[in-house]
Amino acid sequence: MELDGAPIEVEIDGQMVTLTPEQVQALKEEHERAEEERNARLANLATALYGKRKEAIQGRASSGVEEEWRQAEDAYDGIDDTTRQGDEWRTKPPGQRLPESDSPRSTVLPNITRPYVDTAASKIGDMLLPSDDRAFAISPTPVPELIDAKEDNTEVELSTGTKTTVAQAVQDVLALAKESADAAQEQIDDWLTECQFHGELREVIMDCSRVGSGVIKGPIPEKKAHTRWSKGPDGIFRVERVEKIKPVSRRISCWNLFPDPSCGESIHNGGYIWERDEITGKQLVKLKGLEGYLDEAIDDVLEEGPKAAIHEGEPPQRDGIGSVHGRDSLYQIWYFHGMIERDDLEACGCNVDDDAPEIAGGIAAKVTMVNDRIIRAVMNPLDTGAFPYDVIPYQKVRGRPWGKGLGSHVSVPQRILTAALRAMMDNAGRSAGPQAVVNKNLIKPQNGQWTITPWKVWEPVPNADIEDIQRQAFAFINVASAQGDLMAIVQFALRMAEEITGMPLMFQGQMGVKTPDTLGGMQLLQNNASSTLRRLARLFDDYITEPHIGRYYDWLMQYGEDNKAKGDYVIDARGSSALVERALQNERIMQMAPLVLNPAFGIDPMRWFAEMSKSQHLDPKAFQYTEDERAKLEEQRSQQPPDPRIAAAQMRFEDSREKRQFDAEQRDLDRQHEARLMLFERMIAQEELAGEQSISVDKIKAMLAQTAIKSQTDKELFAAERALKLRTGQGI
Repeated sequence: MELDGAPIEVEIDGQMVTLTPEQVQALKEEHERAEEERNARLANLATALYGKRKEAIQGRASSGVEEEWRQAEDAYDGIDDTTRQGDEWRTKPPGQRLPESDSPRSTVLPNITRPYVDTAASKIGDMLLPSDDRAFAISPTPVPELIDAKEDNTEVELSTGTKTTVAQAVQDVLALAKESADAAQEQIDDWLTECQFHGELREVIMDCSRVGSGVIKGPIPEKKAHTRWSKGPDGIFRVERVEKIKPVSRRISCWNLFPDPSCGESIHNGGYIWERDEITGKQLVKLKGLEGYLDEAIDDVLEEGPKAAIHEGEPPQRDGIGSVHGRDSLYQIWYFHGMIERDDLEACGCNVDDDAPEIAGGIAAKVTMVNDRIIRAVMNPLDTGAFPYDVIPYQKVRGRPWGKGLGSHVSVPQRILTAALRAMMDNAGRSAGPQAVVNKNLIKPQNGQWTITPWKVWEPVPNADIEDIQRQAFAFINVASAQGDLMAIVQFALRMAEEITGMPLMFQGQMGVKTPDTLGGMQLLQNNASSTLRRLARLFDDYITEPHIGRYYDWLMQYGEDNKAKGDYVIDARGSSALVERALQNERIMQMAPLVLNPAFGIDPMRWFAEMSKSQHLDPKAFQYTEDERAKLEEQRSQQPPDPRIAAAQMRFEDSREKRQFDAEQRDLDRQHEARLMLFERMIAQEELAGEQSISVDKIKAMLAQTAIKSQTDKELFAAERALKLRTGQGI
């Protein structure tokens, strides 16, 4: 670039610098070389990531889990090889044979998989995700030194100049730590509430029950916008739109997650993980200009159009499951989480901090790709580099992160039931009417139709003998009905389904084959069936609560605005198991109703009512007095004379207590009297046998009579004293 050799002013790093034409040309060539190196790095990085993505896709496919998922989806939708013929099944309800099919066999499919899956998902969701409680708690990390010092009464002087004891100082420190932990728990709970965490987890539990694995993603940054009214200086209220970045959690389909094949039983043990999604061209255009996105790469993608990068590992393309009309116009967008070299990240336009932690020679990053092109690369929002995914299995499978679902467990009873019911329907059709044998050499139908109908006219063929027609023209053969034997197979399949799944049909509101007809038997069966729910609760704690809430804790420590909520805390995930136990104890709470009003048990009726309301998914505060109302009511009661009905009830209660006390004392006197009689009778027998003359038998008998008179007198005096107290009112 020459301009008569005159110097040129250019802007470099925000400053105006005067350069010669030669210097400008050298800078231009250096910029072009840097751009070529950058593009080469981007191309090499895209190629390397493409190889990892292909490896992850092939690794998941070779594990066989995708075929299990397809079978589980078919079982849930009530489809098998008999009822499915390519894609033509979309035109008919599941379980119904196509009209053009000429097969005489029944194709009914009694779907017991769907109610088992729905019941398990709903019951687990109700127990683990109540509206009035949470499945975790945050508490300060215990410090042994502080615990040991709680009994130390040594006097110390604080930095403020005040004096206190070591025990009191420790109590103050623990109270402050507990206050901070409560603030952290409240903040995390607010984040989870804003992103509808319970709703997302219900879908995860449904996926887990249906196909065996559920996936929850989070925390991920998401821009939240809300409006608020603010009063201006002129006194007029105006609408103000506020946008903030907050962490959220989202459920994703297990079909869209591709972990490192070498991860073993936990996706977090792998070196990387991929997530697949779909995006429209309009949404791609909106990404241009946003922070971190490469506008040139997005333009290249839009110019190329949607490319079918890889279609392996996709869910079944049928209505309601992975089916989107016009999906050929959608772009596949892939999200990579793993380690990227610092130079590669900078080549993608990512500003890497100098103090960014490096793990295994790389920096934890997230890369977004469309059409095998990198359109964005950023550092992992969490400095820990943790993957924002959690996978919970319905039943663990050794060596892989994916589990087996309820559909796989009930597959054998489902096949037995389907085969038995189809055989039953075929047998019912054949045995509904007899098989007719017609001798065409003797008769022929008048209308030419060889079907047997009422009032039909048959004509003898020429030279036919009438007697032969009466004996040999027709013969009817009945097909034996095997409904009873086939029903026994049906009952066996239903009983097997209950035993294999560990979920009796009474969980579905039905009387199953193994449902007892007694109250005690039903309670025993329900307690035994709850072992499955306890196992799932422990899996929920290990695979969802601890790692997921732990990442929210890391987010709070890294991005939290309230410093009072920061500290060294422990995530206590015992909530899920406790919630299951509470749900199983709900029936016991209702059975305690007769004991609540008995003061002998010391039960607080208000607390019992609160727990009873929670067991029925009700808010006890909606029924109870407020603090002000209760205070006014107590004041009114104190000013009013006592209710005579209450006084009478109290008198009856005291009278019954006095009577019980008298009866107890009377029984003690009777036992003492009987003991004395037995003692003297034994002494008489001994004297008679020994023949001793020191004490005569008559004297012993006199002593016995005297003792009996004394005991009877004591009883009469006690009864008279009690009657006197009752008359004078002293016993009330």
